[in-house]
Amino acid sequence: MEKQLAYYGLVAFLLFGMLEEVYKILDKAIKLNEGKAFVFAVDSRVKKLIINLNTRNQLGEFGIDALGDSLGEYAPFTVQKRTELGLQTGHIDFKVTGDYWASWTVTVNREAITIVTDPQLFSELVNDLGFAPEHVGLTPDNLNKLTAAMLTRYKIYINKQLGL
Repeated sequence: MEKQLAYYGLVAFLLFGMLEEVYKILDKAIKLNEGKAFVFAVDSRVKKLIINLNTRNQLGEFGIDALGDSLGEYAPFTVQKRTELGLQTGHIDFKVTGDYWASWTVTVNREAITIVTDPQLFSELVNDLGFAPEHVGLTPDNLNKLTAAMLTRYKIYINKQLGL
C-alpha cells in the first residue's frame, strides 16, 4: 500500500509539473501578437515571392490579372516590334524594358500586405491605356502559394515565442 501511495504521489507530482509547463505555454500563446506574427511572416523572401508570382508568373507566363482575366493580345505592330526585341508576343505582360516590373516593391504592416508599383507607369497603364488596376494583385492560386510560404514563417514565429 505504501508503494502504491508513493507511486501515485510520484505520478501526481509529474502530472502537476507537466500541467505547469502546459499552463506556461498556454499563457504565452494567449499573449501572442497577431500583428507581429503577420509582419514576421512576410520577410524579404516572401516579399520577393509576391513580386515574382505577380510579375513573372501571372503577367509573364500567363498574361492574366489578379481575377484571372486575360490582359489581352498585342496588336500586330506591337508583335512585330516585340519580336525584334526578342520579347514574348503571346499575351500582354507589361514588360518591354523591365523598368515597370523592377519598380515593384512590397510593404507590410500589422494588417496588410501592399504591392507598390511606379505610380507614373501604373497611371499610364490604367488611366491612359485602360488596363485594369487588378493587374497588380495575386490570383487565388498564387494567394494559396503565398499562404503556404507565410504559414512556414508563422510556425517559426510561434515556436520561437512559445519557447518550443
